[in-house]
Amino acid sequence: MRSKNIVLIIAISIISLLLTSCIPTNTFNTKETIPLEIVQIIKNNRNISKNNASEKMKEFKTKLYKYENFDDELAPENIAMKKDEIVSTISLSEAIEDVEYMFNVLKYAYPGYEYFGGDKTFLSAKDKILNNLSSFNEEITLDTLFNTITTNMDFIQDGHFYIYTDKNSYDPCKEYYYLNNEDMQINKDGNRFYTINGNEKYYIDSINGDKNIDDYIKPALSQDGSIVYNLGITYPDRYKSVDVIFKSSKKTITKNIPLLYKFPKQLDNVGYEKYEIGGTSIVKNRRMLPMSYDDKIHDELDDFVESAKEFKLVYWLLY
Repeated sequence: MRSKNIVLIIAISIISLLLTSCIPTNTFNTKETIPLEIVQIIKNNRNISKNNASEKMKEFKTKLYKYENFDDELAPENIAMKKDEIVSTISLSEAIEDVEYMFNVLKYAYPGYEYFGGDKTFLSAKDKILNNLSSFNEEITLDTLFNTITTNMDFIQDGHFYIYTDKNSYDPCKEYYYLNNEDMQINKDGNRFYTINGNEKYYIDSINGDKNIDDYIKPALSQDGSIVYNLGITYPDRYKSVDVIFKSSKKTITKNIPLLYKFPKQLDNVGYEKYEIGGTSIVKNRRMLPMSYDDKIHDELDDFVESAKEFKLVYWLLY
């Protein structure tokens, strides 16, 4: 007998987040070559394909789960996606069976299993849940089972991981915001960061008492395309201030600088556009979701796809 009273939804997505900001330039900043640390970041994020087949297999094997065996793996036909019936209470033995079932599914079906700690972390969470359940009598409410499970799963920081019942939904992922200050432009001199005040360079000595200021400074692009730097951090709230100590050759200044969350600019009502600039055709598409599923409205995504056919025809006419 299998009771599937707790349902998992797991979805994996690869999200690329580009954090940039526009900062007013001043006379002390000129365009420069890309800093070496940024070049290194670019190189580290490039997936260079190896031509050697054995090297590819060796790299592929590093991505596999390191399981000793698959004895506990559930057969596809035993992985239930729907409950047979809606209940409010179940027996303690059924609750334990649900927990065992859930962690078996996670181990063999959740791609984030090893990333979030593998057997050591997940089995520890399972033991805590089972120990908590042992204090209950023969019957346990579904809400109690849900709360017992979710209070031990917050180590999973995946925005597409949910545990839910008919009444409750749980997403353990904590929400963080990117905070920065766009009013202060920071420049770099060798390995040191500075700002200009009264035609004099003031170097950043520490931030919140921390000499490792690299953790607080992020590269950005100014309006003219120059590489500059911001004070920036990720934080669970939408506001935080930092105490920054600046030192010049003559003076030391301490400033409390606010870091703010900048709300993303809302998309225009029109996501797809086609126009020309100086005789060059431009196709712009700002969303990959359909605006409407109404058959009466020709969706912008269709227009975007159709434009490829149009410009392919123009290409052949020209060449």
